[in-house]
Amino acid sequence: MNDDLFPEKKEKDATGASQEETPRVRVLPPAEQTSQPQASTRDFSANYRSVHSAGQREEKKAVPSDAAERYRSAVLISSEQKNAKRKENKSRILFTAILCTITAVISVIGGTLSARVTIAREAEKAEEQSLSVLFPSQSTHPTLTGVGVLSESSGSQTQQSDSNSDESALQTETPTVVANTDAAVAKTARDIYNEVASGVVGVTARINLSNSLFGQSFIGESSGSGFIISEDGYILTNYHVVEGGSDIRVSFFDGSEKDAELIGFDQDNDIAVLKTNASRLNAVTLGDSDELSVGDTVLIIGNPLGMLSFTLTSGVVSALDRELVDDNSSIRMFQTDAAINSGNSGGPAFNMDGAVVGIATSKYADSAIEGLSFCIPINDVKDAVSDIIAYGYVRGRPLLGVSVQTLTASAADRYQLPEGVYIVAVGANSAAQQAGLSDGDVITAVGGKTVTTVQECKEQLKQYNAGDQLVLTVFQNGVSREVTVTTQEKVPASPRTDYSNVYDI
Repeated sequence: MNDDLFPEKKEKDATGASQEETPRVRVLPPAEQTSQPQASTRDFSANYRSVHSAGQREEKKAVPSDAAERYRSAVLISSEQKNAKRKENKSRILFTAILCTITAVISVIGGTLSARVTIAREAEKAEEQSLSVLFPSQSTHPTLTGVGVLSESSGSQTQQSDSNSDESALQTETPTVVANTDAAVAKTARDIYNEVASGVVGVTARINLSNSLFGQSFIGESSGSGFIISEDGYILTNYHVVEGGSDIRVSFFDGSEKDAELIGFDQDNDIAVLKTNASRLNAVTLGDSDELSVGDTVLIIGNPLGMLSFTLTSGVVSALDRELVDDNSSIRMFQTDAAINSGNSGGPAFNMDGAVVGIATSKYADSAIEGLSFCIPINDVKDAVSDIIAYGYVRGRPLLGVSVQTLTASAADRYQLPEGVYIVAVGANSAAQQAGLSDGDVITAVGGKTVTTVQECKEQLKQYNAGDQLVLTVFQNGVSREVTVTTQEKVPASPRTDYSNVYDI
């Protein structure tokens, strides 16, 4: 214990006795402490009078004066009177409470009835005003009333009818335009995302890649986006996302994954249809891309870079009907400034109603390009998607049955051939073989229109259907001649040749 805190404490001598007197307050051990507080030892008896018993002394009873009695009877209230007063007050309070409750109930009922009557009157008035807007002739052209039959008193009746018509004309009200309160409330990007994000999926596929420099091959992975077009598991994406791929898998908004099967594709429009065994999925709504105008807002949802899942970007329609050429094919697209990156391919482009109006295609974007993105209009592929789901391919497309390559001007000059489409291979029993075409021939015109590239040849073939006859101008064995070909129906099949820089038509 610190002695500085208790300066009055003295040190003990050698025998252990304290040099100080006995402490003023003796602290008992816990077992000896009393539970009752110590009573004060001071004597207060002198402040009180002694009390004597009845036998020892008889006190004289004080008699109140008349004034005191009158005061008591007039002012003071006995306990009986007080209890009676309390009962009376309680009864009054209870009665008042019941009366207030009844009044409140009646007021509520009356207010409700009054409000209903007011609403009914306002509805009738609004209906009358609406009718006056729809049929103004009923209010702006009053009917003359009070016209009497011609007789001896016809003069007075005529005056009365004139006055009535004047009053009717003055009382005619001007039609009032009533605002339509049933107009749809515009949706925000947040509203649309919450509604449709679960209809978007991520798509991955294993791709066999090769290193042309060292002649090695290895397995890579292609990643893109897609969207659910039916609740029983059909999914639409870009064909270049799954082209040549295997082990296709789709990832859903809730984090689950499923294997997918490639049902069919349309290389010309760069679309592919996948199928999973899932059911009761949240399918998106397909809109009308023909209603798009420059300046309309579009929202893109997808998986940019293959890792930023379900990212929302927004922009406006920058242009319509852009013809983009790639890999000897051309696709009509609309342009937008919404961000579309690698991994967004195959994802949906929504309008502000939450309907899909396009397919985002990052294939036509580049890291050096800023604010230029492209989407395939959904109307251009609706029929193709229906055919793929039903038949596995797009029906009615014409097929010549040849694998071709563009013969450039420099190559044509070197090999002393005309510019055109060089036939690399001819399919067995194909329309081209039946017409007498063979490897090494050069197609220079289709239907009388000169073609110098594969893309131009394909554009001309789009004018025909399967089973149609068309005239090809072909350079064969050093001679240019015309050949009539009856086209077949184009069904996706294995490539006719191992060359990677040719195109089947």
